[in-house]
Amino acid sequence: MSRNKYPEQSREKILDVAQKLFLEKGYEQTTIQKIVNDLNGMTKGVIYHHFKSKKDIWNAVTARMAGDSTQQRWFENWSGKTGLEKLQRALLRSLSEFQRYDVAYSAEVMLKDPKTIGELFLKNLAEGTDGIEGYVIEGMQDGSIETEDAHELAEFIIISINLWIGIRFTSLKREQIINKFELLKRVYDGIDVPLINNEIIDMAVRLYDNLQIVQKKF
Repeated sequence: MSRNKYPEQSREKILDVAQKLFLEKGYEQTTIQKIVNDLNGMTKGVIYHHFKSKKDIWNAVTARMAGDSTQQRWFENWSGKTGLEKLQRALLRSLSEFQRYDVAYSAEVMLKDPKTIGELFLKNLAEGTDGIEGYVIEGMQDGSIETEDAHELAEFIIISINLWIGIRFTSLKREQIINKFELLKRVYDGIDVPLINNEIIDMAVRLYDNLQIVQKKF
């Protein structure tokens, strides 16, 4: 296959194959060569034309599964009647995307690497805050969120859910997941931002149970 012919199709094919392998074998057991072997004639050079490394491929796969594309970013067009409801629905939907988390946590070894954790912290804090701040402002305007600090609240949501719990999700015990989400519910209720409800806590536990099953394969 020519390197420059249909580059977007080539990129998507690489991501399709890599996603399948990450799910079947895990991150550690998926190599660039194994991806090449499943690409039906595509060369390793084509892969490196699009991606610098396996980690780069993993990042692209998880971003694509989160719905982040050139056409629409992950935080666009959330449904709901109020800003708060849009945030709740988005969180519930995110927690229900089991397969995306199967791929993300297949690279558990990277989630123990200080450099990777630092990169994830900065990326999630910056992009996540920018992504949800508009919905916080919408909630302030429609009365569903009581705060005077939209940016700081958006940061706190990202830090408390994505970073305090998310990065360590598979290393925690089931009881710890429940305790942390219940604590967050009390905290958010206490500041008149009832973001966490029982449905969200139940979905977080279901996600945890699913990941425990998947991790036993690797």
